[in-house]
Amino acid sequence: MKNLLVFSQKALVSNFCISQATILLILIFIAKNSLAITVTSAGTGNWNTAGTWSPSGVPASTDDVVIASGDVITLDISTTCKSLTFTSGSSGAILYVSSNNLIVTGDIVVNGTNQTTGTNPTILSITSGSVTCASLAFNIDNGNVSSSTNYSQLSIESGGLSVTGNITLNYAITGSGQTGINVVSGNSPTINVGGSFMTTTGYFSPANCTVDYNGTSQTISPYSYYNLTLSSGSTLGGNVTILTNGVLTLNGTVTTTASNLLTINLNAYINSASSTNYINGPLKKIGNNNFTFPVGKNGNYAPCEVNNSGGNSNDEYTAEYFNSGYSDLSVSGITNVSSREYWTINRTSGTSNPTIILYYEDGSYSGITATPSTTNLFIARYNGSDWVAASGGTNGVSGNTSNGTASLTSVTAFGPFTFGSDGNQPLPVKLIKFEAKVVDRKVVLQWTTSTEINNDYFEIEKSLNGIDFQKIGRVKGNGNSSQIVNYQFIDSNLILQKTFYRLKQVDFNGEFSYSGIRKVDYENIMSAKLIVYPNPTTSSITVTGEEDAIFQILNVYGQIILESDLQNIDLSGYSPGVYILKIKNDRGSTPAVKILLE
Repeated sequence: MKNLLVFSQKALVSNFCISQATILLILIFIAKNSLAITVTSAGTGNWNTAGTWSPSGVPASTDDVVIASGDVITLDISTTCKSLTFTSGSSGAILYVSSNNLIVTGDIVVNGTNQTTGTNPTILSITSGSVTCASLAFNIDNGNVSSSTNYSQLSIESGGLSVTGNITLNYAITGSGQTGINVVSGNSPTINVGGSFMTTTGYFSPANCTVDYNGTSQTISPYSYYNLTLSSGSTLGGNVTILTNGVLTLNGTVTTTASNLLTINLNAYINSASSTNYINGPLKKIGNNNFTFPVGKNGNYAPCEVNNSGGNSNDEYTAEYFNSGYSDLSVSGITNVSSREYWTINRTSGTSNPTIILYYEDGSYSGITATPSTTNLFIARYNGSDWVAASGGTNGVSGNTSNGTASLTSVTAFGPFTFGSDGNQPLPVKLIKFEAKVVDRKVVLQWTTSTEINNDYFEIEKSLNGIDFQKIGRVKGNGNSSQIVNYQFIDSNLILQKTFYRLKQVDFNGEFSYSGIRKVDYENIMSAKLIVYPNPTTSSITVTGEEDAIFQILNVYGQIILESDLQNIDLSGYSPGVYILKIKNDRGSTPAVKILLE
């Protein structure tokens, strides 16, 4: 560089006869515009005034700019710089952005840690125009404990802020002032953020602004937002609320949990919901306006609706969708229930009885194989032990085999909901009874039809979880019939635990459909039947409720100390204590009765 400068100087002198002073000014200009320097404010003034800065001159796009304590700078030109730092001492450092645009290719750092006096905070104020930067960091006031002034903040009126990276707070708040972002009341600016927003200790007053998370797989900060736009793969970093009359816009799936809950307030709504834009997890709605919950899971979009226009403004409902069958698919009073999907809809506050609507967006997935009617499609609810017809007012259906809805007015009880049927959606066989019961250590399945059309046969299927079934038998059908026909199948392979059964009815052309599911809980049945007396005892016991069995007596360590095929068992040779009576078998668990030997 030195040789270059010497060469340039000699060339200029010899060829153009320029004075040494002129050459020096030219070289300073070249150096300033080719090398990044730090430019610091020298007092209050306009950005585009050379005397506002030290060294003198308007900051270049490659310069690091510092606004010093007590200085107030007005951006009077649209421009670019490399970085922007606010420093503070006894008073704040301020930049007013009005009608112009500032692009900071690097970071903005807003410092307020040393400010202990004065009424003006360290502040970046955007009244109009815009500010764009790579990241924005707030260093928080630690000293002005007695003041309520908001120190170290970004204030936005009608302008915009775009941050491609993170907006962060670097220290805990110890003063009474609030640090973070303040949107001036009544204004609607936009904040675009590509990284994380702020920590939960940061102050954020949203007014009517829009916060657009436009990055990928972002964690959403737990604030209250007015308008919020979320990108695909977003997850909540805590509870997030959309304020009254606000709007949530979805640009992909957003994951929530019970501890990271999304709440939509009164008259707020969700925009752009679709098969690719939905909530994966629970969603809460507050208010008495009708609301569609755009819920789904694992690529299945399945909204539900709560129409609560007759309720109160503080009513709360929470809904979530699951694209799998409920853990217990047994039914009572209805023929069939979906084994493919269900919703949980809970009234978490209030006493209203709304209309509930369940949507199927893919009839093939949901198993809707016939035009819906109120007999082959209605809303079922799990009551804690069985699926039953949901309690309420009037059932309604709409749609076809591709998409549609089932609805119920004046719903009075909540919990898990899904599609139920008395027409088996659609069985060409009219099944009027299907039962499963234990008889002499066997499961007897009995079912009755009143009408059969092209009925080739029934397959009997068995499951230990109510979801994964295996074929265990087959019974020939009656083809075409309009008479009452009774069927029976006996499962001799009794499993001593809760077991589920269903029928697969197959037509001559290979088409098939399923019955509802029935469950048998052998262990609970036997526990109720098995009686041991006297208990406590001093010598012997008598066992009733099970004949032709081998009984085992176990100590508290689970060791077998006695086996007997007698119903009268002598325990007089054993030490006092607690023992367990079980039935010997090789097929799983068995009823157990505690015995106290005194």
